[in-house]
Amino acid sequence: MAEAFIAQRARLVNLLWGRGYFPAYASGAQALELLDRPTFDSALADFSTLNNRDATEEAVEFRFCLQPDRSPLRRQLCRWKHSPVTWHTEGGLEGVSPSDFKTTASDAFHVWMAVCGWRVVYTQNPKSANIWLHAANLGGPGDVLADQQLPCSAGPSARLEGRYDGENWVLPGQAGNGPSLRTTLIHELGHAAGIDHGPQGSIMAPTLSKFSELQAWDIGEALKRYPAHFAPPAPPPAPGQARIRLSAEWDAVTGKLLSGAMTGGRVTILG
Repeated sequence: MAEAFIAQRARLVNLLWGRGYFPAYASGAQALELLDRPTFDSALADFSTLNNRDATEEAVEFRFCLQPDRSPLRRQLCRWKHSPVTWHTEGGLEGVSPSDFKTTASDAFHVWMAVCGWRVVYTQNPKSANIWLHAANLGGPGDVLADQQLPCSAGPSARLEGRYDGENWVLPGQAGNGPSLRTTLIHELGHAAGIDHGPQGSIMAPTLSKFSELQAWDIGEALKRYPAHFAPPAPPPAPGQARIRLSAEWDAVTGKLLSGAMTGGRVTILG
């Protein structure tokens, strides 16, 4: 039987369980039944610290994505072990053309690649893509924006989904009251790189960030997983065209080559 204090906050318990705060329980109902007051109070404090706001129903219900706020502690960092990682966008989103979705996703990937050794490349084949981004029904506008699987223990053939809801998306350079698609993609692709939610003041915070670029916490987490030396060295640039100087001496009567030389080599006279 749940303590009276907890029983009176059943919806808050369920919302917190949905955000990953009580991983020991199989459901919100089980958490409500078995949860003790110290564990509940600890979750409230944890939420307040991470989100910089009190754990009210309204605050907890406001979701940025379906990833838990706090994932269970892992012995190793969640990350891709191979490079490069492939990605693909399937179609468009509501109000966003396929080309704009792909372009904005490419920009978001490059935001991460600019600060660490993570490398991703686009593939035309969605079935072979390690990261597959597409539209999905996650509850409609005003609820969950997006959801992205993390690459913990993922191998080279892994295929992780990134799902984006039918929101009133605002593209770069556009004005509007909807969520920024670019900011949302940067956040979700941080999960695709293996990064959990971060504190307020980071683009990986659980709720929609006011930032449009990575912050210090985000960059630090990216470098933990993909230090600069993780990426294979870039091939040397193709050499430019070299000028070859050739000189020769010919017999004016017979037309026979008498001698010759060129830079970087030599001329052999046969016969």
